[in-house]
Amino acid sequence: MGKSIVELTTPDGLVQSLRNEDEALMKTHTIKPQHQFLDLEAARMKPLNLEVLEFENLEPDFHKYCDRHALTVKLPHLNVSAPHDYLTELSAAFRDYLYGYYIQDFDRFGYLS
Repeated sequence: MGKSIVELTTPDGLVQSLRNEDEALMKTHTIKPQHQFLDLEAARMKPLNLEVLEFENLEPDFHKYCDRHALTVKLPHLNVSAPHDYLTELSAAFRDYLYGYYIQDFDRFGYLS
């Protein structure tokens, strides 16, 4: 295992911490491939009445979800930041590593590499 302090000063630093299996980073749920959460529920033999909402279409997908389930809930906008293309800050080698790390998510959720 790597160090217990995650260096996240740059996107490449994040990927390097991921590659080193940094203890602090690996304990966070946000870095784990998302298919692992679905697989975990399936392994517990719980029924998966699941609808996946894509972040890229979150607001319209959320409204459709609420309509289907007769919910009147507002989607809050928290931690809003200016749009930013983080992929431009990653080296090609680290982009390739991330794609390999999350390949099952890319395949399962229909994202392009």
